Formats: sequence, structure tokens, C-alpha cells
Amino acid sequence: MKKIAPWFFLLVVILLGLLVGYYFKDRLFPKPTPSVVPLTKASPTVKPGWKEYVSAKYGFSISYPSSYRIVEDTYGWPKAVILLYKGGQSYDLAIEVWDSETEYQTKYKNQTNLVVKKIGNKFITLLNMNFDPEVDEIIKTFKVPGN
Repeated sequence: MKKIAPWFFLLVVILLGLLVGYYFKDRLFPKPTPSVVPLTKASPTVKPGWKEYVSAKYGFSISYPSSYRIVEDTYGWPKAVILLYKGGQSYDLAIEVWDSETEYQTKYKNQTNLVVKKIGNKFITLLNMNFDPEVDEIIKTFKVPGN
């Protein structure tokens, strides 16, 4: 009878460990979900039926129509907090956080579809990627508690 080589046994154990880890990864390392809550009361800056995204980390909120969705995977947008997407070939609104004015100015230079807000020592940029008037309405709902 042929003996099983120790390296083969180790390889099988590693593969089983990877398979089990892959299967349980979402339970062991759950992805954080954004704070999206439906509005119960309309305010002057929020239209009925819109949703609200609240960033506890950066202290802002923004409202958006239910036809948009928040994209959590910010691949290609390393500074993004959220990306709003209605459908089509690109995101509609990118909300990014920067440590300095120079940092976002280097990327956006003379961008006319960019709104910049300052919260503490951070700069928040809201980029209307498609120059859509509806996205401008969304940007107007951006607020910081107490302001």
C-alpha cells in the first residue's frame, strides 16, 4: 500500500480551510451597510418619497429619490463615501472625502459640476457626473446637523 506524502495531506487541509473560510466569510466578516432610512416627515429640503443617507462617520446626510441606489463598492473611487446610481453607463453622483483642499483641487481643477463642503478639517466633494439637473436637486439636500 502506498503512503500519502505529508505535503499532499497539508495541501488538502489548506484547501479545505480555504473552502470553509470562503463559505463563512460573510458571517465572519460582514460588510457594513450604509445608514439609509426612509424619511417619515418632509422638510423644506426633502421631497416626499425620497430616502436619506446618513454618514455617522463624517456627520452629514443627503436625500435622494427612490429611483437611485447607493453603491457601496467604491472600486476606482478610493476617496468616495458613497456613489449614487440611477442606471446607465456611469454613476450619477460621487461624494468623496478629502484631507486637504489641494488634494481635491489636484483631481478636479476647474470642474464646473463640483460642489465642495467643509466639515471640520475634511473637504466633501459632490460631483454631478452627468450634469443632470435632478442630481443638482439631490446635492441641495446635503446637510450637516446644526447647519
